[in-house]
Amino acid sequence: VSSVWDIVTTSAERPDVLMISRAMLDYWNVKASALGCPPLSDGSESACAEPIAGSLSLFDGHLRNYQRDALSWMASMMRRRLNFILADEMGLGKTVQALALLSEQIRTSPARLPALVLCPSSLVGNWRMEASRFVPSLKTVEILKGADTQSALDTAGTDIFITSYTLLRKNIESYTARTFGCLILDEAQHIKNPATENAKSCKMIRARH
Repeated sequence: VSSVWDIVTTSAERPDVLMISRAMLDYWNVKASALGCPPLSDGSESACAEPIAGSLSLFDGHLRNYQRDALSWMASMMRRRLNFILADEMGLGKTVQALALLSEQIRTSPARLPALVLCPSSLVGNWRMEASRFVPSLKTVEILKGADTQSALDTAGTDIFITSYTLLRKNIESYTARTFGCLILDEAQHIKNPATENAKSCKMIRARH
């Protein structure tokens, strides 16, 4: 297999859907089972993610229908231990959807590991403001200075840490010493080049999702 197109096909009716053979599906599910991941559906039954938006007890806001659909999809990806990209257009509420997802991940996690949000320095305050608005019951800590990194990460009971790519890179040792429940990379073009220090630092983070 030299590229993804060696194992997937598309149809004229649904060019937006990638299809794989049953043999490849079976192969994937054997690997998934070995990793403890749920199997993928073959389409014989609904492959849609289980709706979870109705149980958002820690989320204080209203989601539009497309946001609920995205939330269910993201949750299904997390159950399969798969990473994903939320690539909605600007202004469609990606931050809100991410916070709704975090609220459920934190609520249902037995260990209640904190999430780590990485973003450009100019957006740290916006994430903190949105978190205060939509998940006010979750304890959120923003890390704005390198000198404050260790003490901030040691803050007991924190649910969400927010910091910048720059501060992560400069204080990477403090972050690699712990495990996070979820890692969110906002404005991910900052890590699109795998050779950059930003990308290398992000890959050093240990997170369950």
